[in-house]
Amino acid sequence: LDLREEIEFLIERVEDARLRLLLYYRYIDCLPWEEIAENLEVASRSVFRLHARALDALNNSSYTEHMFDYCGRLFKIHIVVYF
Repeated sequence: LDLREEIEFLIERVEDARLRLLLYYRYIDCLPWEEIAENLEVASRSVFRLHARALDALNNSSYTEHMFDYCGRLFKIHIVVYF
């Protein structure tokens, strides 16, 4: 998998569709926070709370730790591997 595919794969593990969309906008489309807030129809300050929830959702999924640099942004998640 290339980096983009790997990030998409991990984002798809998030159950909440709105949180998935936020992660996709930020880490795949490389949108600025203001545009993400507008697309999600939330206040600018709310997008940061949603982002924190989205990262928590990634942390609670069942894979391994990854750190990515995509769109010039650091994307770090901690995931547990189940075999």
